[in-house]
Formats: sequence, C-alpha cells, structure tokens
Amino acid sequence: MILSKKSVVVLLVLVGLINLAPLPRKAKGERWNILLISIDTLRADYLGCYGGKRTTTPNIDRLAKEGVLFLRAMAQVPLTLPSHTSILTGTLPIYHGVRDNGIFRLKKRHTTIAEILRAKGYHTGAFVGAFPLDSQFGLDQGFEIYDDYYK
Repeated sequence: MILSKKSVVVLLVLVGLINLAPLPRKAKGERWNILLISIDTLRADYLGCYGGKRTTTPNIDRLAKEGVLFLRAMAQVPLTLPSHTSILTGTLPIYHGVRDNGIFRLKKRHTTIAEILRAKGYHTGAFVGAFPLDSQFGLDQGFEIYDDYYK
C-alpha cells in the first residue's frame, strides 16, 4: 500500500495508547499522514526512542525521530479490546461500554477516529494481529480496510 498525503493507516498490533498533543504546523492545505501502532505488553524502556539500550527497534526509532513522539501515554484499561475502544473513540469504558475482551461490542452510536478521518477525505486501514480486536467486536467502524485475518 502506498501512502499519499490523504492516506491514514492505523496499524493495530495489540495494545497501547497515544494521547493527542499539538502537532507541528504544516504548510496550508497539507495534511498529516497518521500511523498508529499499538503493541501489547511492550515496555517503553525496550524501545530505543524512549532510552532503551537494546538496538532491536530501529524502524520504530526512525518513525519516532521523523514523526511525533509522545512522551506521556497511559492505557485507560489494561485489556486489549476496551483499551483499543478508548483509543479509537477517545472515550472511557464507562461511556463506550466495552469493559472486557470477547463479550462486549462497540455500539454503532459511538464515533471512531476512523469515521472522522474518512469523513475528512482520509483513507483508513487497520491490520489486526489478535482475536480481541476481531471485527465482530465493532472496532472496524469507519475503516475502508479492516484486515483481521490473524489465523
């Protein structure tokens, strides 16, 4: 897949959270490409961009250097599906209602960042690596491509 200025790829590997922060300005009319990578059970100190001494994450380190690196992020809930629901809706489990893996589904009345971005002309895609993020739980809302073939 080739990314254009109007493209956005949201890569959902497993769990993580990126909080919103002001982005550097771009020239008038230019739009940001957005890439969200979430990885289950990954400590920041294992990534070079966060001071890790191992040299096992050169690609993530390069993305952090060339893009925007968030220094403070926290999960709203320590479970894959509810955490990703919070990431994609910007709301807490008490509001979106997804409180555990495998038994809750995001209701269509909630808006995801993918829906907002598509309405603004972005292309959206998600590539999922585990059952808790299967499309049957509703996180595919707004994505043009939601590849949950992880079997």
